[in-house]
Amino acid sequence: MGVDPKDIENNIVIIDAASYDNLREDISTLLDTLAYTIRKYKSKNVIIDSITGLYEAKEVLARIIVRKLFNFLKKWYQTAIFVSQKRSSHEEFSVEGAGGYAVPQSKIKNHTAGALAKLAYEEIKNGRENLEIFSHYLKEFSEIYEIYWPIEVLKNIKGLDFPIKKELLVEKLKHIKVENKSFSEIYEKLPNEIKNPSHLLKSIKESLK
Repeated sequence: MGVDPKDIENNIVIIDAASYDNLREDISTLLDTLAYTIRKYKSKNVIIDSITGLYEAKEVLARIIVRKLFNFLKKWYQTAIFVSQKRSSHEEFSVEGAGGYAVPQSKIKNHTAGALAKLAYEEIKNGRENLEIFSHYLKEFSEIYEIYWPIEVLKNIKGLDFPIKKELLVEKLKHIKVENKSFSEIYEKLPNEIKNPSHLLKSIKESLK
């Protein structure tokens, strides 16, 4: 193409998310890193290759992650290319489309709930209260994955400091229902002290058994 390779090398900045779990697993960390890089190097173009690697084994979150990246790059006036590697031609709501072959649907459901809850809590914790993306996602997929309750729990515990005694959760969560059980029914089976939001979600899940 008549371009000197050195000119290309001198104008490329690589963010290696493949080697650093926190960049790959925490979308907020990745966006902060991209923002720093764009500011420092005055970048105008961004290529993510592949974007599929950002939601490997949690493909049901693809829509949320792609939308967050799209909005971020639009805000920074970047021309962007997202490279996608589709796992298979299976339906996106099938077990195969959700992350692999021969995986029980119950495990996919639990994994989805956990991943969504983690992502939602990060948004809430960082003061980003606009959960329209999550609302849209949940409205579309809730009947399939039945995962309303983790998001509702996380939204209602915003502002609480952990670890926390379980009795202090009553006022915040008294109206929550999980699989047709009221929080008062679940409350009795919770440990006396909740270490963190993840511990709370896990404890609620255990109480349903």
